[in-house]
Amino acid sequence: MTLPEAALLSCAQETRRVEEALGPLARAARFPRGEGLHFTLKFLGPTPEERVAQIREALGQAAREAEPFPLTLGGLQSFPSSKKPRVVFLGVREAGAPMIALAQATERHVSPLGFASAARAFVPHVTLARIKDFKAAPKIGERLQTLAAVEVARVQVADVALMLSELSPAGSRYTALARFPLGHLSVSTSS
Repeated sequence: MTLPEAALLSCAQETRRVEEALGPLARAARFPRGEGLHFTLKFLGPTPEERVAQIREALGQAAREAEPFPLTLGGLQSFPSSKKPRVVFLGVREAGAPMIALAQATERHVSPLGFASAARAFVPHVTLARIKDFKAAPKIGERLQTLAAVEVARVQVADVALMLSELSPAGSRYTALARFPLGHLSVSTSS
């Protein structure tokens, strides 16, 4: 699920707050570009082009099972733990249940196409940083724990998107291949 422009700007401000709090430790992390911030309901990995039509149909079915809902992004968290973070992210303060249900519907419709089921329970989040120097992780964790939790953005979740991720040395670039409105029968295709 992509984020609207206002939420992207708020997330960029939160990313700057994290970078400033980390000081020189920020060099041990990689911060995704603002326009690439999103929720991943299910990561598919490398996918042959001939499978895309089936995936579109499955995502459309999953989207029809959910109604639009609001959510609030806020509170810095870390995977796998706050003491040794590898991923720093914004959690969901409210509407976690509808987002989890949407991820479960996505899993239910996409997995039969031959994509492995997720090994872990879905945690709704937007990644702000990935730690690239794991030796610095404990100090980064300590520094992050000193930051006050803030509400970053309120978002109305109205659709999901099938995203193409292209990796490059400058970071990942994301392109929406199709969008699926929640609770509706129509599909809009991006060009």
